[in-house]
Parts: sequence; C-alpha cells; structure tokens
Amino acid sequence: MITVAGVSAGYGIMCTCEGSLYTWELSSGAKVVYLTHYKGATVSCLMVDDSGSSGVFAVTVGVKNDLGPSENTHGSNGGKRSYTLVRGRACYKNQLLQEKTSKMKLKKDLYHKKSETKEKLKEQKEIVKSFEKEIDCGASSKQEQFLFSLEGITDDLKRVSSERDQLCEQVNSLKENLEMMSEENKIYVEQKDEEIKILENFVEELDSTINVLEKRVKEMEDEIQRQHKIRYSFEVELQSLKTAWILITVTLTNMSIKLQGLDKYISELVIHAEAQALQYQQKYKSLEAMVSLMKTGPSKSSSEAQLLEKSENSLVKGRMNTEKDQELSLAKARLYELESITSIHVSLSLSNIAVASKLFAAMDPDQQSII
Repeated sequence: MITVAGVSAGYGIMCTCEGSLYTWELSSGAKVVYLTHYKGATVSCLMVDDSGSSGVFAVTVGVKNDLGPSENTHGSNGGKRSYTLVRGRACYKNQLLQEKTSKMKLKKDLYHKKSETKEKLKEQKEIVKSFEKEIDCGASSKQEQFLFSLEGITDDLKRVSSERDQLCEQVNSLKENLEMMSEENKIYVEQKDEEIKILENFVEELDSTINVLEKRVKEMEDEIQRQHKIRYSFEVELQSLKTAWILITVTLTNMSIKLQGLDKYISELVIHAEAQALQYQQKYKSLEAMVSLMKTGPSKSSSEAQLLEKSENSLVKGRMNTEKDQELSLAKARLYELESITSIHVSLSLSNIAVASKLFAAMDPDQQSII
C-alpha cells in the first residue's frame, strides 16, 4: 500500500511520513529513506529487494489542498505506472463513496491475488534453486528426470508469469476505469454545482418577485382602507343629506299646510270684505233713505243736506276703500313672504339634491348598490 498525505492506492510498497522524512518500504521488506523539505517531491533512488535484484525506482509525490486531487507516479525497473486519486469531498454523495469503496475492495482482492502469485513464484524459485542444488550434487542417472521436472517447473513458472501478466492487465484496466469514473464524477459534480447556482438565481428572482408582490398587496390594502374611509364619509354625507331631505320634505309639508291655511284666511278675508261691502251698501242705502226724507223737509236745508250727503258718501267710500286697501296689502305682503320662504326652501332642497346626485355619481358601483 502507498500512503501519501492520507491518500491510499494499491501497490507493492508502503510510504510513511514523519515531518519531512519519508520512508518507502517494499512488500518484501526492503526500505529506502529519503529526506525532503516540502510535501511534494520527486525522488530517484536505488531499490533492492530480498532476492538481491536492484532497479531504479522513481517516485513523484504531489499534494494539493483538501479539495483537490493528489497525484502519485512511480515506476520500477524502467517501467512507469501513473494514477490519480481523488480525495473525498464534503459534497460527494454516498453513492460515489460506496462505488469507490467497492472498487478499492476489488483492488485489494487483486492485490492479495498478486501477492499470492508472488509467493507462489517465490516458492517456485526456491524449488528451482533446490533442484539446481540437486542437479549439481546429484548423480548423472537422475539428470534427465531432473531436467524433465525442471521443464515442468519452468512451464509452471511461465504459466504463473502469464497469470501475473493477466492480473497486471486487469489491475491496469481497473485503474483506467477508476480514473474514468473519477472524471465522470467530477463532471457530474460540476453539473450539479451549475444546477445549484441556477436554482439559487431562480430563488433570488422569486424572492424579488415576492417582495414586489408584497409591496403591491400593501399598496392595495392602503387603497382599500382609503376607499373604506371615502365610503364611510360618503355614507355620513348621504345620511346627512337624507336627514336634510327629510327636513325639507317636512318643511315643504308644513309650508303647504301653511299655504292652505293662508288660502283659507284669504278666502275668509274676501268673505269678510264682501260682508263689510254689503254692510256699507246697506248703510249707504239707509243714508240715501235719510237723504230722501230730508229732501221732503223745508227747502232751506236742501243745500245743507246735499252737502252733508256728499260729505258722508265720500267719507264712507274713502273709509271702505282704505280698509279694503289695507287688508289687500296685508294679504299681498303675507303671500309675498310665504312665496319667498317657499322659493328659498325649494332652492336649498334642489341644491342639496344636486350635491347628493353628484356624490352618488362619484361613488363606485359597489357602493351605489349598497346604498
């Protein structure tokens, strides 16, 4: 296993870090220690295993921040293997983690198979070494049998080597699939981030629209309150107009009653004037009779009687005319006063009716229907 800054991947060595000191350990037990001043370094060193074989082993360690990937490249005996590991991010979903764990389990199984194959190969090498020793110290009679068994062992070794190569190819294909899946997961996460941004913008637009609608609703509520106040004032004015109209109708009825009484009074005055005229005519006739009686008297008093008759007639006529004129003038003044009062009341009632009609026309249809 390789462990670099908390990132693990399947390979045949182990890396441990203490401060700036890195130790790489092969699965066979050989160790190489190197010192670096940074968390990212490229090191070339000579690796020696238990069998005594050696080779140049190159290690490239690149450590980024907690949100980015960590890249490791290593090779042995001139061959290179590269892979990219993606660290766990807080926004990854459980499904991706489960897939990753399943892939890691498969990788561990392949690693165990590979280690078992290496152990078998090591055993075969030991068997070959033992056979070589037996060949060196054995009799010539057993040489052919030894060569035959050696050929079988060689065939087994070739078969195991081919199986190892197949397993290595499978491991490489799994690594490629893992890289492809990690790239697809990156693209999926980026798409989800873009969708989240779009949804956030949509939510902001909805918030602004809701604020505008709330302002509009508040304005409508203020307008409704204002309309209610206007309606209340109109109702108060209408009630006052109704009261004024009732007063006007009562006044008109009273005026009509008064006019009827005045008509009766005028008719009574006319009847009284006619009666007085009859009385005056009777007095005039009685005076004429007295004058005629006086004419039958001495001639001496004839001129005086004529003068007295004329003066009395003129006085009676003047008195009758003045009384009639006074009564008629009083009746005319009373009629004129009543006509002026009725005209004033009628004009006031008409003006109030006009104002009420204007206010009624200015009201809304709903208010008109309520009224």
